[in-house]
Formats: sequence, structure tokens, C-alpha cells
Amino acid sequence: MIFTEKSLSAVSRVRERDFSFLRSISIAAAAFFLSVSPLFGKLSPFGVAFIGTLSGFDCIFGFCGAVTGFAASGNFGLAVPHIAVIAALSALRLILGHKRNIGINLASAVLASVGIFIAHFPSSSELSDIFTGFAFGVITFISVTSANTFLAAKDKPFTDENTSLILSGAVIYTLIITAFSGLQLSFFNAGIFLSALAIVIAPKVRDNFAVHTGILSAAGITLANPSFSIISIILGVSALLSSFLGKYGRITRGCGLVFALGFGILVTGITEESTVCTASVLMGAAAAMLVPEKYIPSFKNRCYIGVASASRPFYVFGRKLECMSDAVGEMNTAIKRTAEALDKENIHDPSQIYINAADSICTGCRNNMYCWGSCYNRSSDILNKAVSGIRQGVLADENTIGGHFEEVCPKRKELADALNRGYAVYCSAQSSARKIGEMRSVLSSQLSATQRMLKKISEELCTDDGFDEKAAYTASEALKESGILNPTVTAINIEGKLTIDAFGEDTPLFNPEAVAKRISFALRKEFDPPLISETSKGIRITLSERSLYDAQIKTFSRSKSDSNHSGDCFDCFNDGQGNLYMILSDGMGSGARAKIDSTFSCSMLVKMLKAGIDFDAAMEMLNTSLMVKSSDESFATLDVCRINLYSGEISLYKAGSASTFIRKGTTFSELSGSGIPFGVTEKAEYQENKFTVSFGDIIIMTSDGADIDKDWLERVVMREKNADLNTIISLIGDALRLSAERGKEDDITVIGVKITK
Repeated sequence: MIFTEKSLSAVSRVRERDFSFLRSISIAAAAFFLSVSPLFGKLSPFGVAFIGTLSGFDCIFGFCGAVTGFAASGNFGLAVPHIAVIAALSALRLILGHKRNIGINLASAVLASVGIFIAHFPSSSELSDIFTGFAFGVITFISVTSANTFLAAKDKPFTDENTSLILSGAVIYTLIITAFSGLQLSFFNAGIFLSALAIVIAPKVRDNFAVHTGILSAAGITLANPSFSIISIILGVSALLSSFLGKYGRITRGCGLVFALGFGILVTGITEESTVCTASVLMGAAAAMLVPEKYIPSFKNRCYIGVASASRPFYVFGRKLECMSDAVGEMNTAIKRTAEALDKENIHDPSQIYINAADSICTGCRNNMYCWGSCYNRSSDILNKAVSGIRQGVLADENTIGGHFEEVCPKRKELADALNRGYAVYCSAQSSARKIGEMRSVLSSQLSATQRMLKKISEELCTDDGFDEKAAYTASEALKESGILNPTVTAINIEGKLTIDAFGEDTPLFNPEAVAKRISFALRKEFDPPLISETSKGIRITLSERSLYDAQIKTFSRSKSDSNHSGDCFDCFNDGQGNLYMILSDGMGSGARAKIDSTFSCSMLVKMLKAGIDFDAAMEMLNTSLMVKSSDESFATLDVCRINLYSGEISLYKAGSASTFIRKGTTFSELSGSGIPFGVTEKAEYQENKFTVSFGDIIIMTSDGADIDKDWLERVVMREKNADLNTIISLIGDALRLSAERGKEDDITVIGVKITK
């Protein structure tokens, strides 16, 4: 691999600097230190194991570093067998080049381990030496196999499912600490130094790595130096305590590690090993504080399996949706401009009828110059009157074409027939133009709604700093524990509140409250119960942080006595993002036809809002859908109340609906229905009212059939400050039943909402 650095000169020329020599130096240095460090008082096998993981020309630099290390250890004579093994391994890997597969890796591991075992025979004088050689062979085999496994799995996503990467990495780290723990100069131990460095930096790689690193470090130090076993345990416990400072900076974590280690040493007593450990940890922590941030590996932003990736891809996708939105808008504009241009070519002036007829019949007539030259005005008046008669229902004939035409025109019958045909074509064109205009208007409204929908989604995705990948991963694990199959999760901060949006496969029944509690516990935040909706491939789960307000809802519904169908339809739901919706639709009339219209309006709007479609876009799409749903007229009133449970802001939307009554504090008011029902005009028209409520405020929505006296209702609602909503709706229901018995009968629906804590 070649490392290059590009620098731009003053004359804008790019020079490339070859930094590949740094790789060669690093390999040689690693081989040197792994070879010079002893293990159990004997030559270390780690230098040989390191060569077994190299390939190509890297083996040459590793060989040079290892030979230098054995020479520097002062045991060059004893190291000759080790050098022979290294030479054989280097030759094998050099011949094979950069090829890596299971067979080559296994052959390298076997050759290295067997070579180490044989290399110990010349210096073996006791049975224990043979066992040591065997142990070194096993360690070499494990080292080479783990390193090759790590290299094969390192490019896969760093997740808990990638066990081969995690286990091989843990083994390699332990063996590295073991190898370097044999290097000790006065009060400096290289293994402990590296352990402290890793413990402080570990939370940057993954939050829980500080604890794992401490445990593995203790194992590696103890394996190399059994006399350091007590101090290794103290270091592992200190790493555990330091992990609680993972969310803070490296300086805080380093100081916490040193403090915990010092406290442990004071408790257990100061020894030579503890002095060496303290000095090495101080140097390691100091080095960790000085390492530049860009050189610290981090896997926090790597894509988790089944979890949404970093915010930049979301931003790019949002920009793509923005481009799509602009393209849809341009299409809408192009349709309107093209329609305007083509309409100019159509016949809009009835006088064009007789002009076209005269052009087709009179052209070539010997009297053409007389009729349309000398007598142009008289000819125009005669034919124009004939067209006017046709428009009044009297078809033209040769007697209609009078005046001078009786004396000079031989084709009066043909001219009259041409006028009749021209008027028929004119009427057909006008009818088609009206129908096409209506269809174009519906299409334009649909395109406008689609454009707004794409724009809204684009704005959400382009919230560059809103995505929380750590929260998404944690929520994904919590959903798995709740029984959700293969959840895919995003977590985004909307106006300072965390919202979880997840998709999963078809799942057996589960408790939404339990899901909210589990995610609340995992993320250390309070969440409202989720909105769960079905998709074509499974389910969607949306939930957000606990809101300031809650709402109590009570409904009353009664159909007309002589009808099996109620023309009213209503629904109430929380969209999972802190908005509570109450939707009431009343179809025109009563019975089955009214039920179809109201059910269609209510259910379609609910489905679109639950899917996350922008409210204005959803209303526009619903209106145009009602227009094209049937060849017959299809109308429905719509009454929507949206409550933001975070701020208490109320938005009331009315399209031909009945009155809504509001108790706000000590005031009582009626908001009368206005606007026209949906499906009447090409553009959705509705009235919007906004206000803010607080704890104890009450909203009562009614359909047309609920004939309620305002003064009576005010006395009922305002009677008590803490009036019970169930009691209020029950009283309203009793009054409406009595009214129905007196002949004032219609479909009745009442929705009551009380703002609570």
C-alpha cells in the first residue's frame, strides 16, 4: 500500500510525496519490539507469529526487524533456530505474494507453530522446556490464526454480530499486551504503558470498550509477569471505574484512571510492582491525552446492521428528494403553460363557425368576390344570425340563408349543413375542453400536493445535525428484545425532542406500553406509547419523548333510528411525534351513501397522516380523490383538531363542518363551521384556527346531527373547574337521545377532549 500526501504549491502544481517508507519502518519496528521482548524468561514467539501474518515484500522488512530484535536481546546464538523459522516463513509469504485464503493462512500458522516448537529443542535440557516449547507453538498458532481472521473481517461492519472480528481482535490485543509486558526498563513497563493508553482511548472507539480493554490488559500483563497479578486486577477495576467517564474527554478519563489506580494501590499496599505500574500508567495516560484526535480509530459512525447510517447520506437523500420535488413542480408548470398555448388554437368565438363554413363551401364559387367582397358585412350578418339560431336549438337550412344569398348562392343547402356541422364540432370541443380542464385541475392539485410532500420529507432529511446514530442503535437493540423482528431504526431530534422511527417484519402480538418502557429504560428518556401501523412488508413503529401534556378522550355516537349505517365517521390517534389528532367526517345525507363518503374521507386522511404525509398535502390529495372517486357527486364535511402535546397549541381545520365548543380557562366559546365540504371545488378549501390550551381545558367537536343548545352546554361545561369529561359527554348524550325522541333525528357524533398532565 502506498501512502501519499498532496500539497498545492504557489503555482498551483500538485506534488505527490511517497510515504510508503513509513509502512516499511512501522513493520520493521513492530517485528523488532516483538522479538526483543522475552516471554517466561525465554525468547518470545511473537516475532515469528508476526511474520506469519505478513505478505509480499512486507516480509523482508519484518525479517530485518526480527533479526535485529533477536540480536539486540543479547541471545543471538539461541535465536538462530528462530531466525531460520522466520526465513522460511518470509520465503513462503514472499513467494505467495499478497494472496490470502483459508489454506494459505492455515499453512502459515502451522509452519510458524511447528517451527517454534522445533526451535526450542536445541536449548531444552528439561522436560519443562519441552512443554514450554509446545506452549509457545500453541501461542504462535493462535496468534497467526487470530491475526489473519481479523484481517479478513476488518472491512465488515463493526457490530456485535461480527463475532469473528471481535473475538480475533480481543485475542490479538491480549497477546500484544503479553508480548510488550516483557519489556521493562527501570520503572517503565511497555505492556502497562500500552494498556493505559488503550483504556483511555477505548471509549472513543466504542463506549463499552474501556471495560473490555481493562480486563484483557490485566490478562495479558499477568500472563507475561505473574508477579503483576494483583496490580493487574487493580488496573482492570480502575478501567471499569474509568469507563463511567466515557462521555467526557480524554483528560478526564485519564485522570480518573490514575486516581482509581492510586486509590487501589493505597488500599493493597505499595510494592515495587505497584510503583512500576503507577509510573507506566501515568506515562500511558499522558500519551493518550497528547494523541491527535484524527489518529484515533473510531467505529461509532460506521453503519450498524439494520440501523440507519450517518446523517450525511440522509442529507444527500434529502437533497435528491428536493430535486424530485422541483421536477414535479416544473412538470406542473409545464402542463399549465402548454395548456394555455393549446387553448389558443381551439375555437372560443362562435363567429369562427360561419367563417370556417364559408371557407369550406364558398371557396371556388364564381360569386365569392361578390358575397365576401362587395357584400361582406351583409353576408356576415346573415350567417351570424343563422349560427345564433342554431345555438337556440333551430338547425339551419337553405331558407335560413336568405338575403342576397337567395339570388347568387347555388350552395345554400351545403352552407347550412356546414354551419350545423361546425356548431356540433364547436360544442364537442367546448365540452371536451371543460372535461380536460377539470382533469387538468385535479392533476395539478395532485402534483402540487406531491411536490409539497416531497419538500417536507426533504426538509426533515436535511436536518443535518438531528440524527442520533447511537440512540438508533440502542433503540434497535431494545426493539429486538421486545420481539420485533429485524428492526431498522432511525433516531432524530425534532425541536429538541428525540423521535424514534422503526420498521420491522411481521411480528406476533406485543404490548406497545412495554415497548415504550423498554426504549425509555435503554435511552434513559421517557417516551410516550408508540404509534404502530401496518405496512406492505411489516409494521412501522413511531414514538417520541414524553410530552408535557396528555389528553383524555370520550366519544358519543348514535345513528339515525331508521338507518343501519351512520353517515358520521371519526378517529383519534397520536402520530408518535407528539401530535394528537381528532378527525370527524360527515357524509352528505344519511345512510349507506353518506357512510361511504365519510368513511372514505376519514380513513384516507388518517392513513396519510399516519404515514407521515404533510397535512396540507394530505388534505389536497383527499379533496381531489373525492372529486374523481365517482361519476356522481361525492361530498363530505371534515373537522380536524390537532393538539401539539409538547406546546399545547391547537389547530382546528373546518371544511363545512358543524360547531366546535371550547372551554379555555374561565371562558367558553363556540367556533362555528365554515368553508365548503371536500369534493366540491378543485382546490381544497378549509378554515384554520389556532390557539393555545393548558391543563383542564376542554374541546367538544360535534357533527351536524348534534343539535346542542350553547347556553345549556356552557352551564354543563363551566359548572365545575375540574369537570369530569365522562360526565359531560354522558349528559350531552342523554340530551341528544331525548332530542331524537322528539323528532329531531339525524346521525350524531360528539368527541370530547380534556387536556391533562
